[in-house]
Amino acid sequence: MVRKMLAMFLVLAMALGMPAMAEAEKTTVQFYFPVQLGGAAAELIEQFVAEFEEQNPDIDVDAVFCGAYNDTMTKLTLALEGGNAPQLCILDQRLLELIAMDAVVCLDDYIAADGGDELINDFYPVYLESGMYDGKHYALPFQRSVLAMYYNMDHFAEAGLDANNPPKTWDKLLEVGSKLTVRDDAGNVERWGVMIANSSNWQQQSLCITASENGSNIFSPDGTEVYFDTDAVKEALQFNLDLVEAGASPEGVIDEGLLPSNFIEGAVSIISASSGNLANIRDSVDFNFGVCLMPGRGDAAGASIGGGGDMYMIKCDNTTQEQYDAAWRFMRYMTDTEVQARWSVGTGYIASRVSARDTETMKNYFEEVPQASVMYDQLDSAYRQLSVFASTEIGELFTNMCTSVVLGESSIDDAVAYAQSEADYILEDYR
Repeated sequence: MVRKMLAMFLVLAMALGMPAMAEAEKTTVQFYFPVQLGGAAAELIEQFVAEFEEQNPDIDVDAVFCGAYNDTMTKLTLALEGGNAPQLCILDQRLLELIAMDAVVCLDDYIAADGGDELINDFYPVYLESGMYDGKHYALPFQRSVLAMYYNMDHFAEAGLDANNPPKTWDKLLEVGSKLTVRDDAGNVERWGVMIANSSNWQQQSLCITASENGSNIFSPDGTEVYFDTDAVKEALQFNLDLVEAGASPEGVIDEGLLPSNFIEGAVSIISASSGNLANIRDSVDFNFGVCLMPGRGDAAGASIGGGGDMYMIKCDNTTQEQYDAAWRFMRYMTDTEVQARWSVGTGYIASRVSARDTETMKNYFEEVPQASVMYDQLDSAYRQLSVFASTEIGELFTNMCTSVVLGESSIDDAVAYAQSEADYILEDYR
C-alpha cells in the first residue's frame, strides 16, 4: 500500500510539475518597437505577436513600446550598457551606429539557410540597402514608408483648381499653393496652401535629390561623407524660401509632427508626409483627399525617401544562441508576405515584400483605397534615407542647416558651408 501511494504521489507530482517545466523550456525574445505614428500600429503589433506565439508555443515575445525612433535608440543604448539588451529592435537608419558599437548581428548565415536569394530578392532594393554594409545584411525591412503629397480635393474645387490634376513640378506647386492660401479681409491667413517640413531631414533630403541633375544623394554609400555644400542643396533650401515668398507657406520652422493634424483640421491644403500617415488621415478627415507623387523639377516625378525602420538582431553577451534563433523566427514571421500586406493595410506603411502586392489583401486594399497605390508608385523614385556614421550628430547638423536658413539666421551659402565643415570633421575618424 505504501508503495502504491508513493507511486501515485510521484505521478501526481510529475503531472503538476509539467506545466512549469514546459514553461521553463520556452525561449523569451525581447523586442523594442517604436510607435512613431500612432496607437493603431501598436495594436497591430500586439496582434501579430499573439499570432506568432500561438504558432510557436516554444517562444515568448516581450514587445516593449518605446516611443519615437530616437527614444528607442536611447533605450537600446542604455540596455546595451547595462548588458541586458533586447534580442530585436526596430530602428530607423542607425545601422552604421550599431556597427560602430559592435551591437548588431550579421544575418547572412540565417538568410542563406532560410531562402537565400529567393528570400532577400523579394524585398524592395531601396529598403534592403539600408540594412546592408560592406555587402552583408544586418537587418530585414519592416516598418517602411515613402514620402508623398496629400492634398485636399475640396479645397482645390473651392479655388477653381482641377482636383484630378495636382501639381507635378515645383513651379506648379508654388502657383497652386499660393492660390489655395486663404486670408480674411484683414489679411490674416486662415488656411495655408502648402506645408513641407523644413525641419525634417528626410523631407529636405528629398528636395535636395530632386534638385540634383542626376538624382544624386547627399551622402556616400559607405556612410563616411556627406555632400551638403552643393548647388542642389542650395536650390532645395531656396525652394523653402520661395514657398514663403509666394505666400503659399508660413514663415519659420514647420514641424513634421504637426502636418497630419493640420491637414486633417483643414488648416493646410497640401502637405508632404509619410505613407505611414495614410490610415490615420483616411480615418480622420471629413473631406475628399488625394495622394500624388512628390513634385519634380521637370517631367520626372520628384524624389521620395524610403523612410521608416528596419528590424535588427541585437548583439549582446547575455543573449543565448536559442534566443538568437528564436529572434530570427520572429523576424521571418513579421516580414512574411501576408503579414506585411496586413501591416500595410492596417497602418499605411509600405509592405516591404514585393510579393505582397500580389496578395488578395493588397489587391482589395488598392481597390478600396486608391490613394495607397500611389504610395507604391512613388517607390520608382525613392532613395535611401540619410545613413552615415555618427548619424545623430550629422542629422542634427543637417536639421540646423535647414532651420537656420528658414529662420533667417544664416544665408544659404554660410549655412551649407558651416554644416559641411562640421560634418567633415566628425566623419574624418570613420574614413
